[in-house]
Amino acid sequence: MLDTSPVPQLRCSPSVLSKGLAMPSSTDSIVSLADHLALLWSTYPAALVGDATRTAIAAVSRALHGDLIHNPFIVECPLGIPDAVADFSIAARGNDERPPRVPLLSAHPDSQALRTQPSWQRIDRFVQTWTQAWSAGHRDLRELWLKFDLPSPQHSIPLPRLFFGGPLGDAYARNQSFAQNAEQIVTDLTGQAPSSGFSTRFRDLLSKLPDRGFVYQVGILGAHGSAALRLCLHLPQPEQIILYLKAIGCDPVLTERVEAQIEHVRSYFDLYLLHIDVAEDLGTTIGVACFQRYHKQPTTDARWEQALEQLVQRQLCTRSKAVGLLAFPSSSTYWSPLLGAESTTYTSQRCIDHLKLIVEDKQPTRLKAYLSHQLIAGS
Repeated sequence: MLDTSPVPQLRCSPSVLSKGLAMPSSTDSIVSLADHLALLWSTYPAALVGDATRTAIAAVSRALHGDLIHNPFIVECPLGIPDAVADFSIAARGNDERPPRVPLLSAHPDSQALRTQPSWQRIDRFVQTWTQAWSAGHRDLRELWLKFDLPSPQHSIPLPRLFFGGPLGDAYARNQSFAQNAEQIVTDLTGQAPSSGFSTRFRDLLSKLPDRGFVYQVGILGAHGSAALRLCLHLPQPEQIILYLKAIGCDPVLTERVEAQIEHVRSYFDLYLLHIDVAEDLGTTIGVACFQRYHKQPTTDARWEQALEQLVQRQLCTRSKAVGLLAFPSSSTYWSPLLGAESTTYTSQRCIDHLKLIVEDKQPTRLKAYLSHQLIAGS
């Protein structure tokens, strides 16, 4: 069994803030996301998120508006390597009713260069249109995530991958919304319409989804020079994943490898998302995101420890990272003058959102953990 040690609880009191944490001066016009994240890193095990990664995330998040801290934040950790590296994602998202009015870029000098880049101008303009006008073309857009892959040799502040989600509702309504709106959203965000070949392939993939299967998100991978889009598909049963891969003509060897990986973990998880990359043709990398129902955590479901022990034995996860994952989920009081009114307190909730198996042609299987953080205002 895995030995665990507790992660320190977090309460950002004035005395803590005065001991070495960089704070904005009284002349700063706005707080950046990096200022908030500096107060949270003590809750992330060093085995999962090392100092170099925290520095890299800070360099990117200084350009992002501090109010984004109220949106979900995810740190993405590869588990099969000893290095404590990670990527991160932040949501510029709405809720079930309509998006909030949250700015995207901060007033920090690091954000000024982004405002002159066409790619960032499109993203910023899209977010403003979505959050302020809530126009008919964006009405069915539920969420937009900015995913930053670190480190990025091409950009000091990398261009994010963009993932957008459709409406809540039954599978048919979700899929119809994506069929009608996804290509326009991609065009608005990238400045270029998907190819006609993609459009044909996209509709064919939608037509082959089983009952209750639906598109959960579409990801734009252009930050890496790829014209492909990533389809994140909710398929209720593991068997449906394999049947679907066969139905869409996925490589048989790759499909067999995916099936074997699912069989290893299916007793530990309840819900799955299939990730496939699509341009005119299917990509050669398949992802399977594995969730526990109701986002159960190691404190409430022993299957987490059992799953991680098996993954350690199969060398998909190092033991130190498994220990860190089991210790990460928790909640604590969060208070900081960075949040505005001094009387406001929040619950800082941290959990394992999901694990993702990545099966790639002619490469060993990889495993990632997605660690979620969110602030919830006190009553």
